[in-house]
Amino acid sequence: MKSSFILYVLIMFIASGTNITYARDCISHSQCNQGEYCKGDGESVPTCRDCDEECDWNPLVNWICEAACYTDNTSSDCDSLQTVGVCESGTVIFQHANYEGSSQGLSLGRYDLSSLSIGNDTLSSLKVPNGWKVTLYRDHHFTGYTKVFTANTPFVGGDFNDQTSSIVVDD
Repeated sequence: MKSSFILYVLIMFIASGTNITYARDCISHSQCNQGEYCKGDGESVPTCRDCDEECDWNPLVNWICEAACYTDNTSSDCDSLQTVGVCESGTVIFQHANYEGSSQGLSLGRYDLSSLSIGNDTLSSLKVPNGWKVTLYRDHHFTGYTKVFTANTPFVGGDFNDQTSSIVVDD
């Protein structure tokens, strides 16, 4: 009886059209899809953390998600800690042209000088998801000359190469 109820709930959940998507673990941006970046690179996290975070908004969904997680992974995989990140959507800025060198993923928001882990005045290329807008500012505190990008850009141009001190990412 209990297994029939669980099966019924699972079927109803699937029929409702709700999708559970699982974030993928990553160690570098290259493991993510276009328009995604690897957040938390080098952070020790449980391998099933993505499932927990994705489904935490609804107890029923969370229970189904946990069941799927433990079914798909051995208990030791779910309990152990690994050094991984999670692929997330967003902009990626790069230290060198052609998407090379140090990189940093940016979600929507404002990033002043202290938030730029690739360094001050080092940005040369960036990847921008469809429908997003990235404004580069020459000076910190979002001042000075600006340049706007709405697409992947392998080189920001001679007028802005190694000139960025703050950034705004909008959708």
